[in-house]
Formats: sequence, C-alpha cells, structure tokens
Amino acid sequence: MAVRITKCTGRYDFCHPHEKQWSVILHLPDNAPAKRISETWPEDDEPDIYNDTPPSEVAEIIGERIKAYLFQSDRDKKRKIIEWCEENAEELDRQWAEAKIKSLGDTIKKYRRYL
Repeated sequence: MAVRITKCTGRYDFCHPHEKQWSVILHLPDNAPAKRISETWPEDDEPDIYNDTPPSEVAEIIGERIKAYLFQSDRDKKRKIIEWCEENAEELDRQWAEAKIKSLGDTIKKYRRYL
C-alpha cells in the first residue's frame, strides 16, 4: 500500500458519541509492523497536519500524543510502530513523496486535455 495520510473529523468516542474529534491515520507500507497507526484529538485541538506534512512528522506528532495519555491500553504496540516509523523515516517520506508526485501527474494529465 502507498504511504499516505488521512485527517478528518468524526465521532470516534463511544463514551461521548455526540463529541466530534479529529482523527489522523498514517497508512504504512506493506513491510511495516502494522497497516496503519492512528490517533484522535478533540475537535478544538486540531493537530498541525496538512497536505504537505510528511509521514515522518506525522509519526512524531502521533508519538507525542501517545505520550500525553495517562493510560492507553495499546500504548506499547503503538510505541513500537512509532519506533519503526522513526527508523524508516527517510523511506516513508520518499514513498509518500513518490505517491504525491504520481497523483499530481495524474491530475495534470486529466486537465491537460482542456488546454
């Protein structure tokens, strides 16, 4: 799978189903220890992740969020995934950039017919 980042709002908290949250998902390549790593933030605390934020920075932001919790049942599992992302940061960023370039090329081809 291509390395990509998804960020959106939704209702992800079963204990507080009326509250909206930000969800950030870092989709990882096939050789990663997991298919993805994700985390949520309150709606009024939007994480600084944008279209041009590379996966290495997203992993760092998710890692900081994980550290902030007093308790999280899958913290050790997520820490191992973050460690893998840190060890493979250059490759993640390269694959992400390649996918972005391909997508932009496809978009250019699509609109070139109107010129």
